[in-house]
Amino acid sequence: MGADTAQSLINPSQSSNASSLVNLTQAIGQGAGTFIVPSCYALPRTVTWRADSCAFGIGIGVANTIADCGTICTEIDYCTNFALGPDGSCYIKSGAWLASQIRQDAIFQGCGLVAASPTDASVKVVTLQADTCRFGGNHIITEDTIQSEEDCQNDCIRTSVSERLYPNCTHYILGNGSRCFLLDDEIWTSADAIMDSSVLVCGIVG
Repeated sequence: MGADTAQSLINPSQSSNASSLVNLTQAIGQGAGTFIVPSCYALPRTVTWRADSCAFGIGIGVANTIADCGTICTEIDYCTNFALGPDGSCYIKSGAWLASQIRQDAIFQGCGLVAASPTDASVKVVTLQADTCRFGGNHIITEDTIQSEEDCQNDCIRTSVSERLYPNCTHYILGNGSRCFLLDDEIWTSADAIMDSSVLVCGIVG
């Protein structure tokens, strides 16, 4: 292993993160032996899935009560659960969510589940409703100045731990008006993505 490569591994601050990772990869490829990877590096993260015009549990409007939010959910084909945020935003989600996956959260006004009526499968009804709860992970932050999908992705990914702004970020959504929503939820899969023509793109990071 050359002096430059060794120095990059010992003191990564003296070179860019990208070049240090390249040096590490090259050194391993040359059979340089066992390495202790500096703690400032994590396994590379990447976008594992993305699609146009989709979202994960994004707010669709305003509801005055939990019951009103539940009614909105019953009127949307793909909605299986809902949550009413602190500002009156009614958040809807899809997927095979269970009552056991409810998370208590004093900030949220309440949440609930929706399913087909046991007496009429063509009608959806609220099957569970509770106060101060939500489904899924955290809405980490909304960034209003993102210029592109790449910028939104990068803020969620961040390969270097020392540079990672949001280490728990697992999902991103780029809405119209360059608004980037960063989310933390290990449960959501591509099957939970909601097709929404008002959103530019969404993706999963792993």
